[in-house]
Amino acid sequence: MRYIKCQNCGNEVPEGSAFCNKCGAPIVSKPAAPETAECPHCHAQIPATAMFCPKCGKATTADDTAKNEWEGNGGSQQPSTQSNSQTPNERKRARNIIVAVAIVAFLCLVAVRTCYFSGNSQPADTADTTAVATDSIQDSNAIFVKALQDNNFGGDGATVVYAIRVPGGDTGNPDHIVGLTFQSGQGDHTFYKIYDLTQNGTNWDIKLAKTTYLDGQNITFDAGQLMADPSTLPQSTVIDGKRYVYFAYMAVGSGSSGHVSLNLYNIDTQQVVTQNYDGEYKTLDDGQQHIVCMPKSGSGQEFNFINGQVPSIGILHIKTQDEIDAEKKEKEQADEEAEAKEQEAPANSASKWASDNTDAMASLKEGTEVTLRSSTYDKDKPLFRSSDLKNKIANGAYVVFLTNGGVVYAFNKSEGKNFVVYAGSPKATNIGFENSDKNIINVRTASGLIEYNLYTNRAKLKK
Repeated sequence: MRYIKCQNCGNEVPEGSAFCNKCGAPIVSKPAAPETAECPHCHAQIPATAMFCPKCGKATTADDTAKNEWEGNGGSQQPSTQSNSQTPNERKRARNIIVAVAIVAFLCLVAVRTCYFSGNSQPADTADTTAVATDSIQDSNAIFVKALQDNNFGGDGATVVYAIRVPGGDTGNPDHIVGLTFQSGQGDHTFYKIYDLTQNGTNWDIKLAKTTYLDGQNITFDAGQLMADPSTLPQSTVIDGKRYVYFAYMAVGSGSSGHVSLNLYNIDTQQVVTQNYDGEYKTLDDGQQHIVCMPKSGSGQEFNFINGQVPSIGILHIKTQDEIDAEKKEKEQADEEAEAKEQEAPANSASKWASDNTDAMASLKEGTEVTLRSSTYDKDKPLFRSSDLKNKIANGAYVVFLTNGGVVYAFNKSEGKNFVVYAGSPKATNIGFENSDKNIINVRTASGLIEYNLYTNRAKLKK
């Protein structure tokens, strides 16, 4: 055990004692000796934090040591390399500085990456044009995809359809790449977008040229579903000196009708000329379903180009004139059958009576006694509304009705049948029995009395 002397009485006490065990005076501990280091020049013991040696006066740090040696040599040769004589505190401080700088640099990199990949908050259709380097990419689709990615145009969830390069030609205009994207069937929110890339030296400037919304539709640009030659979609063309890109899409669904849209995009005006073909799905002789459409009529070079592309869209079938004529004839026959069937309905009994008795009524007006034709109807199928009743007479065998419309009906009690007595012109104004026992009634019209036998359907005009 080490001992120290009491400063008061000189008694030796164990090191670390707070009081003297002889006089009781407090023991004052000496401060710890300062940390020392060796001077790299004269090797004297010096304070560890000393920048210059108090004995030889030379710098104790590596940089200043090198400077002293350089100056001591008159600058005639490179300073000699010395071992690192930094103190532990200095080395620790240097390490802390290096770590802090590394952390700051890492945070800066994270911030830059976050800003770059967070997407453009500005709407795509208002985004400024930005340059896109082609690098080694030559394919139009690859350039288009890269341009979308580099300019944050991919935030709308759309799918790339295709892209096509349009040369400037001899016009002096720059080359263009026109690309399409689309989204379909996402909560009834359907659209397609046209992007225009303009060549600028070795770069491409991209901008959103047009957005078309087709909400409620489910569309496809797939050449297979259009039954089209992929080499024809898309294609660039020049019409009347103007550059266009032609493309097509189809609305698909579970219904019986189909829709195909053929389009021309004008690069200069950024407008789209559209021709729609709508029709019913029908299975044709090839065993496949096609959208059968009527032929289109129009004029102009744009229309002629689009119309010329129709044969390349296999899903479309344009009706020939023979097919149109055959359909027209079938429709006329169907209409005639429907009209005849409608005439048989109770609601049309009066018009049917007038049609069946046209000739008989002409003879009746000339004074000839005629037999009138009348169809019968079941009693559970009323021939008129009760609100239309104007007058009613009856005997043991029949009930006769006159309506506000001037039509006379009768009901045969024994057979349970309704029939029309008179629905001619002029209209009936009143009814009454001529001979009730013989079932003969009088029908008064503006032309006189018509005597009608309910049993035989014989009628004659009485002046």
